[in-house]
Amino acid sequence: MTDSGFSVREQRTFVDSHAAVIYNPHSVNVASLRDAFTREEKIASLGPTIFIATTAADDGAIVAAREALESNPSVIVAIGGDGTIRAVAETIQGRDIPLGIIPTGTGNLLARTLGIPLMDMKRAIHVALNGADRLIDAVVADLGLDGHTRRHVFLVMAGIGLDADMAAETDGRLKKHIGWLAYVAPIAQSVGRNRHHEAVVVVDDGEARPIKAHTMIVGNCGSLPGNLLLLPEAVIDDGLLDAVILRPKGPGGWARIWSRLAVGGVLHRVKGGPQILRAAPTFHALRYTQARTLEVRLHSPQRIELDGDSFGAVSTLRVSIVHNGLTVRVPPETIF
Repeated sequence: MTDSGFSVREQRTFVDSHAAVIYNPHSVNVASLRDAFTREEKIASLGPTIFIATTAADDGAIVAAREALESNPSVIVAIGGDGTIRAVAETIQGRDIPLGIIPTGTGNLLARTLGIPLMDMKRAIHVALNGADRLIDAVVADLGLDGHTRRHVFLVMAGIGLDADMAAETDGRLKKHIGWLAYVAPIAQSVGRNRHHEAVVVVDDGEARPIKAHTMIVGNCGSLPGNLLLLPEAVIDDGLLDAVILRPKGPGGWARIWSRLAVGGVLHRVKGGPQILRAAPTFHALRYTQARTLEVRLHSPQRIELDGDSFGAVSTLRVSIVHNGLTVRVPPETIF
């Protein structure tokens, strides 16, 4: 039994049509959660919801998602931040079961992209049980180090450099209190060090090209907290990966990068803004590409993050798009 009174796997006969909810019993009001799902499951003509609590283990969300699949649900609902959503998606990707999302994390970048309500659990639950099903792309990442390869799936971004430093060095307790502002210190430290890494990059199995950059990011969602637009051409269902390298020579280069990201965040939301952004001149410190597969071979191991969580160090990275690889439950009015 969990502290909430739910068993990790409830012992009862599963009805044909029901939701399975993956949640952290220490981060939600379980009684309110159960009441909200009871109301919405009636609207959706679903049977009683199955609740599965995650554990503190690194693979807690993955284990919970596997248990959720055993009940053959009509929808799996994950409550958490981008990292929790990623772990559940990795487990159910490729199956014909929609993923509902109740965002409770710091960045909630996937939920923002999908138009899922933030800071409003009741509305998010309504969408998860009564919204529209849409196909989005998933990304398979093969992380190599010392001859061993780990395979994972992500939905938002993977990165080496600035964002990997941020994921590894951010104080988790501080993040709970002040949200994404907790990222400011590790970002400032990474920018201040301004260490550039040498690598060889292969785009779509083409020619191997040497690069030297501070940060390499590949993703499916373009926006960051603070209304910054990192990947202006990213579309979550277009079958393409968007990648960017940051290689500023000093403070002036960083200032120009942040300015472009901030201006992009504004233009992205106004009529004609994306066209203006595409016409803006490119510069050496910030370069983009699109691909279906991307391979990075680093001269020395570096940290990597997937959807905001640190995954240790890698010496090689291969990412490939899985077009329409995951079904998500979104508001009917959402337009990608």
